[in-house]
Amino acid sequence: MPGINSTIRLNVLCSLLAAVFFSNSVFAKDALNFSRIDQQLPSPDGLYVIRNLVTPTNKNSDLLYVETPDALVFTTKNARTKGKALLKYHRNVDVFWAPDSKSFVVNDWRRNNFCDGLLYSVGSLHKPTSLRQNLLASGISAEERALISNEEYSYVFVDQWNKPTELAIKASGHYFLKNKTVTYTIHYLWDMKSKSWKRLKRESRENLERGVPNMAHFGA
Repeated sequence: MPGINSTIRLNVLCSLLAAVFFSNSVFAKDALNFSRIDQQLPSPDGLYVIRNLVTPTNKNSDLLYVETPDALVFTTKNARTKGKALLKYHRNVDVFWAPDSKSFVVNDWRRNNFCDGLLYSVGSLHKPTSLRQNLLASGISAEERALISNEEYSYVFVDQWNKPTELAIKASGHYFLKNKTVTYTIHYLWDMKSKSWKRLKRESRENLERGVPNMAHFGA
């Protein structure tokens, strides 16, 4: 049996580790990962709802990829119709609502080596904006553009959304070069109002974590 002092030290250590973990985890109440479970995410103002329509054979499946796709649907709160289909997906998706409820982003983890964030405006759902294409067309350096446009493992996705017109976005991934694995994560802030990108920092690791409380498989 461990002594009292050992038990106290163990409890203190566990508390410190928990404090570090949760201090670095920012979970948005208006964000959710959708994967094989019937669920919905209302907008912050409560007027709209994004629903997950899971194919019956896929329900509660732990498969990373399903042959018959599930679907995301946009509706109003008390809609009597099925609403507007946004996209169908085979793997999993994240949804982030803007704080002002005027738009939302779907991180589409459509392949095991690819993700793109799609920005939808509530007033114009038919043509979302690709955050990947927007980033690659911006004034980032040639080195960053080469990293993000690599065809091996490349993910561009929303990390957090704390201000209506500012999106925290990550570009992350890895590729193989001369028997070596090169990994990267670049953090950006996109000002939607001025349409400008600001590089915040770079990590020398692949980091697919984002501010949703129920990440199913990190998009893997």
